[in-house]
Amino acid sequence: GQDVAGEATAYASAFRDGSMLLSSLGMPLSQNDSERVFQAVLAPLGQLLMAVVFAQLVLFATRISIIATQRHEHMALLDAGMSQLSLPADLRRRIFQYYVFQQDNLDPGIYVNLIKALPRTILVDVKLFMFKRFVEASAILQGLS
Repeated sequence: GQDVAGEATAYASAFRDGSMLLSSLGMPLSQNDSERVFQAVLAPLGQLLMAVVFAQLVLFATRISIIATQRHEHMALLDAGMSQLSLPADLRRRIFQYYVFQQDNLDPGIYVNLIKALPRTILVDVKLFMFKRFVEASAILQGLS
């Protein structure tokens, strides 16, 4: 009876210690075999959960980077096209303003469902509201009342 209890404690301690070392958590104190087994099982599960959370953060950062890269690539293509056409600097600036506004404020995938079912009068109001800032910032329309 005494030897079996001592062996169970030794195995539970070894299992817990190995689990803690593998997951780099150090050696927490435990009072009995059930605490040791609980700690040994919980430590790798905690590490797995942290790995999943970290992977999600990495994916999120990657998606943001991809979107920024696509935006810069689009702007570079616009600049190359305007250079080939030898457009004046003022017109280039206005074109860039339009595309920056469009990228910042318009996402066709989001608005398609909203706009397709609206009556024409409300649709006009929505479009005027959406382009209000662009019209206010437009160099060609400044000074008009």
